[in-house]
Amino acid sequence: MEKSDFLYNFTNIYFSEAVKETVLIENWEEGDFQYRYVEYADMFTRASNEYFKKGGVSDEEIIYFLSNNKKNIVNAFNEKISKHFYNELLKQGFDDAAANQFIKSSMPLGGSINPKILELFRSYEERLFEANIGVV
Repeated sequence: MEKSDFLYNFTNIYFSEAVKETVLIENWEEGDFQYRYVEYADMFTRASNEYFKKGGVSDEEIIYFLSNNKKNIVNAFNEKISKHFYNELLKQGFDDAAANQFIKSSMPLGGSINPKILELFRSYEERLFEANIGVV
C-alpha cells in the first residue's frame, strides 16, 4: 500500500469515526477531549511506522486493522451514548424496559456513528416536553 493510500484509508475508515465520536461525546458531556486529538496522530504514526518499516504487510491486513479499530470506536460510542439516552429517558419518567425499547427502536446505533444522533434525541425530547404540557 502506498503511503498516500494509507493516509486515505486511515482517514476514511478510522479518523472520520474517531472525530465524530469525540465531537458528539464532547458536546454531550461538555468535557475537555483535547487529548483525543493527540491520540489520532499517535495512532496514525504507530500504524504507519509498523506497516511501512515492517514491510511485507498486505493491504488487506492494514484495512482489517483500521476497520477493527473503527469498530471498537463505534461500539464504545454506541455504548456511551445509549447510556446517556437511557439516563435522560429515566429522568423523563420512562421505566427501564420502555427506555431500552425506545433506544433499540428509535436510535440508529449501527456500524458507523450517526452525526445527527444528538439532533434525533433532542427532537424526541421536544416532543415529550410538548406532550407533557398539552401542546401537540
